[in-house]
Amino acid sequence: MTKIYCYPRNISYYPLSKTKCGTNYTKTSGGVTVSYVSPHLLPFGKWGDISAMLISTRAKQLLEGEKRIEFDSLYQELKRLGIDRSSGYQEKSLFEALEAWTTVLVTFEFIDNNAKIIRNIPISTEAEIYYGDNKRNDGVLIPNKSFIMLSDSGYDFFTNGAIPIKASDIASLSSAMDLRIYVWLVRKLYSIKLKPALIPWNLLYEQFGPVPRQLKPRFRRKFISTLKYIQEQLYPKSHFFTDDKNGIMLIPSDPHIKPTADESILVPSFDAWLEESKKEAINE
Repeated sequence: MTKIYCYPRNISYYPLSKTKCGTNYTKTSGGVTVSYVSPHLLPFGKWGDISAMLISTRAKQLLEGEKRIEFDSLYQELKRLGIDRSSGYQEKSLFEALEAWTTVLVTFEFIDNNAKIIRNIPISTEAEIYYGDNKRNDGVLIPNKSFIMLSDSGYDFFTNGAIPIKASDIASLSSAMDLRIYVWLVRKLYSIKLKPALIPWNLLYEQFGPVPRQLKPRFRRKFISTLKYIQEQLYPKSHFFTDDKNGIMLIPSDPHIKPTADESILVPSFDAWLEESKKEAINE
C-alpha cells in the first residue's frame, strides 16, 4: 500500500524561509501577510517542510478531539520516509526542525471589508522532542516517544486542506524548492478539472519568492527543470506546457494519488477521490 503523508496547505501557500532566518520571517502572497515568529530559531528549508509534513500527517491520524501527536524515534520516522541517516545529520536536522515548531507563533494579517483582520496561531502548548533512538528506564532500553500537544488553532493550521503526497517521492527531492514545486503541482492539478489553466510567472515569483529581477531567468529555468523531473520520475500522469515568457499551462490530469478503501489517511482533498473510487467499485 502506498504510504501517504500530508503537506499543510498553509505552508504550501505561505512557504517557510529556504535558509536559516533567525526568529522572525514574513511571507506575503495574495493579499495575505503571514508571519512566523519564535523566541528561538524558526524551522526553515527542506527539514522545516518535512517536519511540518510529519506533524500534519500525525495530526490527521488522531481521533476526533485529540490534539497530542506522538512520534516514534526519529530514526524510525526517517526510515519510513526512505531517507538515509547514515551520517546522523538527517536525524539531527529533523530533531531541530520539530523542536523549532514547538515555540512558533503564526500570525495572519489581511484586509476584509475595509477592516484589518489579525489572527494569531500558537502552534503548541506542550512538547517533548527526543534526539537519539532510545532512552533508559531502570537499565532497560526503550524507544523514545516524542510528542507535541497542538493548540486548537495549531491543529487547524496543520490539517485544514492538507495536501496528500507520496512518501516514496520525498526522499528523491533534494531541496526545499524541489519539494515545494512538487506539492504545488500535485495540488494545482487536483483542482484543474475541466480546462487548462495558465499560471503566470508573476504569481509564481510571489508565491515561491520574492525573486529579484536579475534572478528571474534562473528561477524560471529551475522551475521548469524541476517540473520535468517530477513528470518523468514521480508523476508521469501530470500534463503541462512550459512557456519561458508567459508561465506554466496546466492541463487536466489524473490525480497523483487515488485512495482506496484501506488508505489510512483521508484528508479533505481526498473526499472527492474517495467518492470516485466507491463509484468505480460499484460499477465493476
